[in-house]
Amino acid sequence: MDAAARGEVHVTPPFKPQLEEKMLSAFLWMGQLHGFGANNWATRYWRRYGEVFPYTWIVDPTPLPPHAVIPELGIHDWHEMARFRKNSASLF
Repeated sequence: MDAAARGEVHVTPPFKPQLEEKMLSAFLWMGQLHGFGANNWATRYWRRYGEVFPYTWIVDPTPLPPHAVIPELGIHDWHEMARFRKNSASLF
């Protein structure tokens, strides 16, 4: 980051820490990485992360296979989020 600030290197895309922080919390919930966290962090810390960080998703426009759903939401496509109420996670 210092080298980029001095103009010594060009970073593409630019740093977006507000997005990176949210992405990190989404990584904590990814099933593929769960084993890594559970095996490399103390159990008490791993449990605490699950209590502190809300379930988070990385919004990826790639279509899902017909049999897949987005975890914890039970929807197949991000456009289906429009059916959710604003004040709760229940469907109309």
